[in-house]
Amino acid sequence: TLVNITLDRSLTSAVDMFCLFGTSSSPVLSVGSFFATCRSPHLGVETVALAVQSSVRLSGNTLPFEVYAREVLTGIAPSTGDLAGSMRITLQGVNFLQDRGLLSCRFAKLISVPGEYVSSTAVHCITPAHGAQLVTVEIANNGQQFSDKATVFLFSQRPQVLSVLPTKGP
Repeated sequence: TLVNITLDRSLTSAVDMFCLFGTSSSPVLSVGSFFATCRSPHLGVETVALAVQSSVRLSGNTLPFEVYAREVLTGIAPSTGDLAGSMRITLQGVNFLQDRGLLSCRFAKLISVPGEYVSSTAVHCITPAHGAQLVTVEIANNGQQFSDKATVFLFSQRPQVLSVLPTKGP
């Protein structure tokens, strides 16, 4: 996970800078005006203290960083919709987290839309407009790491009713 850390001052260089996630460290990838970016190391499910450290000095405080169990996508309903999009679908699975503005659904590995938390096993998404095609759908609790397993959704043109026979019935 790429983690952006807001700082109380600008850093000019990421050389010899590290992020500490509990006792695990990760190099600072970039710095800028009042921020540093690190990639979180592989950790167990836990909350750890996050700090920024140079080769000679640790930041004066820490903030919590939550490591959660990966989301697993198991189904989708409905699995077919109109090319125009705007259809509410439900993604089913496990380990979905309460929305903090980062819950995301991704279509065709390109188009991300916000997810609406329903429960730890269900999320609603609104389909985007898309050409006629079978596409993958993935979910991410943090807007970055999408589920390892995807499901599929078929964008298709709505059928047009041309005639009805008979036009009356009991």
